[in-house]
Amino acid sequence: MLAYLQDIDADQALAEVNSQASGNGLSAMTIRRRSADALVELDHHLDRPFPDSPFLLMHLWTRVTA
Repeated sequence: MLAYLQDIDADQALAEVNSQASGNGLSAMTIRRRSADALVELDHHLDRPFPDSPFLLMHLWTRVTA
């Protein structure tokens, strides 16, 4: 598990992550489900050069308020 704390909305974060992924030859993440802006579930399908491929990596984006 890996977590980042950022003051950015999910759509902007997704656009930035997909821009970086594209620039590095990776597929884009897609939104699986959105629950208002509090929780966004994302899918990332990765093709890898070994037998366990393609690989589905799922991400959760949530808003944390102080």
